[in-house]
Amino acid sequence: MKLANKVIAITGAGGGMGKAISTLFGQEGADIAAIDLKPDKFDEVKDKIQSFGRKVKSYELDVRIENQVNICFQQVKNDFGRIDIVVNAAGVLGKIEYAINVDEKEWNYIMDINGKGVWLCSLAAARIMINDIKAKKQERGKFVNIASMVGRTGMAASAAYSASKFAVVGLTQAFAREWGEYKINVNAVCPGIVVTDMFHDEWTQAAKLLGKKDLWEAANDVKDKDVALKEFVYPENVAHLCLYFASEEANIVTGQSLNICGGHIML
Repeated sequence: MKLANKVIAITGAGGGMGKAISTLFGQEGADIAAIDLKPDKFDEVKDKIQSFGRKVKSYELDVRIENQVNICFQQVKNDFGRIDIVVNAAGVLGKIEYAINVDEKEWNYIMDINGKGVWLCSLAAARIMINDIKAKKQERGKFVNIASMVGRTGMAASAAYSASKFAVVGLTQAFAREWGEYKINVNAVCPGIVVTDMFHDEWTQAAKLLGKKDLWEAANDVKDKDVALKEFVYPENVAHLCLYFASEEANIVTGQSLNICGGHIML
């Protein structure tokens, strides 16, 4: 098993990607601290992870609130003894709308969760990791941030979301440089069109904006025209890439942002 007896703290654990990542990591031998604004959404996979013989505990957290974040990650440390790996998967899509029609409230909502949330959760966890690494209670740490392909190349009608995911990529690189001396790896996964609940929200909005009859017409049109492999991405695909970054196989990899988009973008 690639993550035997590791402790993983994952935000956004109740989302489609969060559940897939948690399940795969549990199967690979990890204990799971499942963090979400609505932790009951995680319940449907909790029994499955426990069936692998792993410890699982859920935590309620709004990643925008610093005091809550610090308390939550300290509670994870208290409950599990340490934090080996953090997956920052909490995120929101917001409105699919052209930038000139997006107000400040919408901008702040997206940036606070997608950008500030990664900032706060990473700092809270890193402080714990660094203290334990200095005390020789653990050898290294790993961060895997869920960014987006639109955090590598901006996209129309998603300016605020794109900016928030560019922020995740930037934080990934900055943290990798700052924490490398402690053997803490920080990398980002940049998914393309992933079929989750967010997918349905996104493409329902996109269909209306583009004048398509339904979400599938809009999404399939983009997939067939712009995605090299003509395939959507699924949460399990993302989970396996996260597993690579979290495993010992990627011990020498840090500060990288890797697209998983079927060739939708290539950079």
